[in-house]
Amino acid sequence: MRQETFRILYSAIDRLPEQTRQVILLGLDGNSNQEVSEALGVSINTVKTLKKNGYAALREILSKDYLILLLILLGEF
Repeated sequence: MRQETFRILYSAIDRLPEQTRQVILLGLDGNSNQEVSEALGVSINTVKTLKKNGYAALREILSKDYLILLLILLGEF
């Protein structure tokens, strides 16, 4: 079930615009906004905006059921 949840999550992330996808993936890898900013060569404010917009888009892409399941599973780490 966990693998299926991550498959669904990464499938949704793959639908995001390139730069937004990079910000989300780097954040999921544990990088701070500052580290993401440096890695992508953009301002911290750009990272924050892309992250905010990316999570909003993911909420729309994922159904409420999948989002709740995902939040529960991510809380187990």
